[in-house]
Amino acid sequence: MDARVAAQAEELRSEVRRRLDVLEAHTRRELEALTASMAAQETAARDALANATRASRESAGTLEQRVSKLEDLVERVQRELREQLPAVVQTSDRAAARAPVWTDLHVSQTVIKSDFMEWLVVHIEEHITSGEGAA
Repeated sequence: MDARVAAQAEELRSEVRRRLDVLEAHTRRELEALTASMAAQETAARDALANATRASRESAGTLEQRVSKLEDLVERVQRELREQLPAVVQTSDRAAARAPVWTDLHVSQTVIKSDFMEWLVVHIEEHITSGEGAA
């Protein structure tokens, strides 16, 4: 009977070892699969981040170029407007009216304050008359 119990105990030990080996092998395979899956997800996330970073840099570069072009355009339009619109200064000081500073400031006309309204009316009438001829 002892021999039979010993044989059964050995058989049980063998069965437990076999099952533990199967369980260990299955656990190892699952762990390897999970590790591979996580590595693939990490690689995909890194690639996506790299692509997003590259796209962001490209967008920022394009935006900087557009902003630069717009700044250049605004500067050019402002310069053209300054050239098209005459700058007129009125003063009550006759000596100041003849000062060279107005030329440096691109002032197209200096008018004595007492003559300004007459000067303005004449220019308005000229503009209206020239507009009627053009229409």
